[in-house]
Amino acid sequence: PVPYQPTSLTTREARLVSRGGETQRGDVIDEVAIAPTDWAWARCDATMPFPGTPDATQICLKHGFDPKRLYQVVFKAADPYVLGIGLAAWRDLGAFFKTAQADDHGTPNPIARQVKHSIARGVSQSGNYLRGWLHLGFNQAEDGRQVHDGMWPIIAGRRIALNFRWAQPDGVLELYQAGSEGPQW
Repeated sequence: PVPYQPTSLTTREARLVSRGGETQRGDVIDEVAIAPTDWAWARCDATMPFPGTPDATQICLKHGFDPKRLYQVVFKAADPYVLGIGLAAWRDLGAFFKTAQADDHGTPNPIARQVKHSIARGVSQSGNYLRGWLHLGFNQAEDGRQVHDGMWPIIAGRRIALNFRWAQPDGVLELYQAGSEGPQW
């Protein structure tokens, strides 16, 4: 499913390209732009051919898709999710429990002066979250102190794609999904 839908079903406001392939370095091979009149935001099949039934989650191509080619659509998306705020919230919560006497409103820390060390542990998806959280520098509190003294991400083979525009933090390893590339680890 497409998590972000276009702001308009007008194909002139989007760009669809077809590619012969990509090299391992990411170089594009044989890219061809598809004219806005040759595709639609729609559902189509043999019984309902092009231009199909309008549908913001599917693309109908006038002459059909070639299974030997790659396709990419770039469009202005509507209703973005607010993502990444949890990274800062978890950092601030950890820093509060570890070092603060009270919060900004004077509410006392219920475990003030009791925390000697803090270890973050995550298995699978929560481990992926920890990898991303650490990579993005959130283990440093706003006052500069270290939040957790250690981290233990278990069975976490990637980072969760969370803190960028139009992120898709579903955790499923898919081609071209951010967080899956080895060099990012």
